[in-house]
Amino acid sequence: MNIGYGRVARELIDEARMLAEEYHRACIGCLLCTPGCVSYRALGAARYSPPRRLRAAYHVLVKGSPTSEDIETIYTCTMCGACTILCPYGIEVWRVVLAARIKLSIEGKQPQSLQEIARNIVRGHSFTPNPEAPKKLLLSIAEKVGVPVDEPADYLYIPSPFETTIYPDILEDALTVLKKAGYSIAVSTKALDLGGNAAFDAARPDVALNALANVINTAEELGVRGIVLSGCGADHKLLLLAKHYSWLTSNMEAVNIYELIHQHIRMSGGGRGENNKDRLLFPSCGFARFERESYPSVKALTHAKPPRDKPPYTLCCGGGGGLNYLREQPLATLRNRIYEWRIRNLCKGCKAREIVTPCIKCYTVLRHGVLLAKLYGKVKVTHLVQAVRRQHSKEPSRANTPQASNSPG
Repeated sequence: MNIGYGRVARELIDEARMLAEEYHRACIGCLLCTPGCVSYRALGAARYSPPRRLRAAYHVLVKGSPTSEDIETIYTCTMCGACTILCPYGIEVWRVVLAARIKLSIEGKQPQSLQEIARNIVRGHSFTPNPEAPKKLLLSIAEKVGVPVDEPADYLYIPSPFETTIYPDILEDALTVLKKAGYSIAVSTKALDLGGNAAFDAARPDVALNALANVINTAEELGVRGIVLSGCGADHKLLLLAKHYSWLTSNMEAVNIYELIHQHIRMSGGGRGENNKDRLLFPSCGFARFERESYPSVKALTHAKPPRDKPPYTLCCGGGGGLNYLREQPLATLRNRIYEWRIRNLCKGCKAREIVTPCIKCYTVLRHGVLLAKLYGKVKVTHLVQAVRRQHSKEPSRANTPQASNSPG
C-alpha cells in the first residue's frame, strides 16, 4: 500500500494555510501560552514564543517568504501542544508548525539531520540506513525472552526504533513483562518501525504512513488480532493523525502496551500499592495530552508522585518535534540549553531521586538533561517498562486464561 506524498502533504498544508490565516488574526498576543512552552522558558527570547512560532509558520504557509530566523523559530518548536491548552482561543500552533515543516521539506529547506530520518524509514528503520543490524538485535532479544518471530500470535509488538538500536534492554523488558502477563505476543523482522518519528520529527507523513501500512499488512499476514504499541509518543500521535484524516482504513486493533499491562495487573489483584515518595512521574506530551485515554494506566503503573505541572499542562521533555535529532548549529546548542533547563525545572523543589516516564524519547532526553545539569548520581531516569518489570517481577502470571488475553475495554 502506497500513500502518495502529494495527497497527504496537500491535505495538511491546505488545511493549515487556512488555519494560519485565521490564527494570525485571532492571536491577541496575551502571552498566556508562554508558561507552557518549554523552549521559550528555557531560552527566554521572544522569537521562541508560541506567538512568534505562529507568525513564522504564517510566513511559510501563507506568505511563502520565511526568514532564517523563521526557520530557527520553527525548528525549535517541540510541537507538544501545551500552548494550545493554555490559549483562550485554542490556537493549535503545533499543527501549523508541522504543516510549515512539511512545506519546508518539499522546498529542500529542512535540516539535513531530519532528512536522514525520512530516507532511513523508507528502508525500514528511522535510525539507520541498514535495517539488518536492528533485525539481528530483535531476533537475539526475542530468542532470549522466548517470543516467536514472524509467527502467528494474538498480538504483534511493534518496537520503537530506539529499542532496536540504543535500548535493547527496554525491548527485553517490554517483551518479558507482556509474556509474564500471559499475553500471546510475537515480533516481526518486517515490522521494525511504526513510523512516528518520520511523521512528526522529519515532517514526512507520507513515508510514515507507508511504514504504518506495512506494519498493518504484516500483522494481517500473520493473522494477529492486534498490534501493541511501544512507549513511543510519536507512534501514538501518528495513529491518531491517521485516524483523524482517514488515511488508513483497517480493522486492525491497536493496543497501548501500558493499558495491556495495567489490565493484567488489575485482573490479578495487584497494582494498588502506595506511591513511592522518592519517585516522580513525567507523563510526556504524548500520554498527557494527545492520547489522554492511556494516562490513567500510566499513572497507576508508575506508583509515583504526579508532576507539579499536572496533565494536560505538563511541559514537554524538550526533545519533541525532532529537536533531539538536530546536529546543525545553532539548533544543537539551543537544544542542550533546553534539556538542561527542563531537568533542573523538573527537579526544582522536588526531593525525588527517580523520574519515571512512559515515553522512550522523554527517557532519552531526560537522561541527557541529567548529564548536562551535572545531576548524574543524584537523579535517576527510568523507563516505565523497566519500573513495571522491577515492581511486578514476582507477581504470578495468568497465562493462557481468556481474561488475560482480552484487549482493554
